[in-house]
Amino acid sequence: DEALTSLEADPAIGAIVLTGDGDRAFGTGSDIKEFPGLLADGTVVSTKLGPENETFTKFANFPKPTVAAIEGYALGGGMELAAGADIIVVAENSKFGVPEINLGAIPGSGGSVRITRRIGIGRASELFLLGDMIDAQQALAWGYANHVKPKGEVLEHAQKLAARLASAPKQAVCAAKQALRYGMYLPEEQAIAKLLDVLDVLSRTQDLHEG
Repeated sequence: DEALTSLEADPAIGAIVLTGDGDRAFGTGSDIKEFPGLLADGTVVSTKLGPENETFTKFANFPKPTVAAIEGYALGGGMELAAGADIIVVAENSKFGVPEINLGAIPGSGGSVRITRRIGIGRASELFLLGDMIDAQQALAWGYANHVKPKGEVLEHAQKLAARLASAPKQAVCAAKQALRYGMYLPEEQAIAKLLDVLDVLSRTQDLHEG
């Protein structure tokens, strides 16, 4: 949360890239060893999932453009977190899934909302109910991923995309992102009304007058 707040406030930051530590995995979700204790005292939501959802939602609603760079596995919370990015770049060898159903649970970090909105209810149902993994090409075909790159080239490509986004008119890029979110989350009439509000604000900015 603090890192996102700092990045949002920094005028020198025009876009961000989210990546994992190394090429083995972007993120594989929760450590299941944590759960027995949390379940025993009834604090799994208040202690873990609540704060985690706050962070994931803050990333999904980050006002500046975001690019996720995925190498290796993106499972459970890893797949849920990346779903909040504007653009997702993945390696050819990447694997994706939400296998919680195999443990008698369901994904609890916003994936039922963000993954579903990204790939549609039918494909999300297959992922969530069967708990199977999909590969990079299937993630691309389903609309989860935007770009598939060879292993080792993902971060560089993501950084190039972020640089392009950061060099574009900042207020216009942020306005476009905001309008897209309204279109995804709101009924049509409300989304269009919000779009006009965004355009009204944008029309008074230096970006549009200089463009």
